[in-house]
Amino acid sequence: MARYSANYENGIVGFSPSTNNAAPGIAARSGSTVYATEQSRGAKSIRMTAPDTSLAYVQYGNPTELSLDSTSLLASVYFYFTELPAGGFLAIYDDDSANSRPVARLSVNYYSAYARKLFLQDAEMSTSWSSSVAVGEVEDPIPLNRWVRMELYATAAAQNATITAAVFDGDSSVPIERLTSNVARTTAGRLARVRIGKLSESSYPTPFWVDDVLIDTEAPDATKSPYYKWNGTAYKPMSVSAWTGTDYVSVIEE
Repeated sequence: MARYSANYENGIVGFSPSTNNAAPGIAARSGSTVYATEQSRGAKSIRMTAPDTSLAYVQYGNPTELSLDSTSLLASVYFYFTELPAGGFLAIYDDDSANSRPVARLSVNYYSAYARKLFLQDAEMSTSWSSSVAVGEVEDPIPLNRWVRMELYATAAAQNATITAAVFDGDSSVPIERLTSNVARTTAGRLARVRIGKLSESSYPTPFWVDDVLIDTEAPDATKSPYYKWNGTAYKPMSVSAWTGTDYVSVIEE
């Protein structure tokens, strides 16, 4: 598998997504996850609700439905939050089905010490890289009541792996926040699963929405600069301009 995408447009409102109802590739799900129309980038999205400290997610990747099996993986997902989020929301796992811990995870306020900041974890789960701005502050890395795109990229290595995460305002090519590490430990195996939704036991009972999933095992690290966008055939660098004080000057040509 090189590139997989899902937009949930063929789902039946009120039904849970599965491989049998317009959600090919979904290998597992947990909690309340249903097709909805309240918030969507097209006609439909998936609404997720996790009462108290329970989980709510969909998982992509298994040998039967969607084989990812790669040494590098990019996951890109659109989220819509109406209240400040808390917990892990996007994670990559290896091919060891007995391993319940992700090899890379993007979270918000999972540990109180990080004060509602975004942070990135590797397989040790104790090493974190936090955002410069807390969620809910000025220049909020996760704006509310609008679509934000979260991207997570990882390479497989027992040491000196690369994991990168970025958050974008909708379709923007310039990240609100980007976190990266080149000294992480992910896995000596293969990258094989992606989970999307509320992935930790923090209290966040407010519904949120997920749409337009992209999973790619051959992509460049699109969360880094220069920024890349899929043009229907391949990833191409996007045009990026910088303000000089008097004018915008192109610094990356498309």
